[in-house]
Amino acid sequence: MRSRKLHYYLRYHPLWHPGYWLRRASKAVQRVTFRHCVSGRYGSIVVVDFNFDTTDDAAFVATTQEALLLIHTVSPRQYRRMERDVRFIVNAELTAGGSYNYLLRACEVDFARYHLERHSDDYEWYMAEYASTLVHEATHARLDRMYFSYTKQTRARIERICVAEQNRFLSRLKSDRYDFVKDLAQPFDEADWQFSWNASRWERTKKLLQRIRESRRKSARGGSDDGDG
Repeated sequence: MRSRKLHYYLRYHPLWHPGYWLRRASKAVQRVTFRHCVSGRYGSIVVVDFNFDTTDDAAFVATTQEALLLIHTVSPRQYRRMERDVRFIVNAELTAGGSYNYLLRACEVDFARYHLERHSDDYEWYMAEYASTLVHEATHARLDRMYFSYTKQTRARIERICVAEQNRFLSRLKSDRYDFVKDLAQPFDEADWQFSWNASRWERTKKLLQRIRESRRKSARGGSDDGDG
């Protein structure tokens, strides 16, 4: 544990590097901004809408609170860990459906990717997918708090653990209509993380900017979807 903790701090907290202090200052400003943009809460977890699409703000907050209630009800142990390890759940444009920000202790989600329309016939299915994503990202938070560094050598092992927790949550869901294990639970496959692990900074930036443009267009149209992205 001591060697893992030392390796963690040397990797993520190199006090002699100016870039570290710039990142810390930037994240401190962002954390204060989040606290002034609080959209809702569930327990001690703060729900923050921080994306460019203004049409889904209320839906994001209500649905996230419902997803946390589902996790709390179905898997109290996973929820207790989440409440202990996660400060924020943030809606923001991403290059994937979710990510974990260790400096902010924030589970970040790109809510629009989950098609969570309350009156949809498939709402229960998409809710299970969304809640399982929160469990996945919260597992990253748990491992980070245990000083597991996310490196090229450890990333596959870490993602495998997160996927296993995600699938464990899905196995606890009961439905008359869906078999969530069959429909949503998937074995870990490194191919699913190739863009996240191997894309260049420019490729990531280009994909993120494209996602932001889509979000802004959707907001300008008042929430209608013309099929972009």
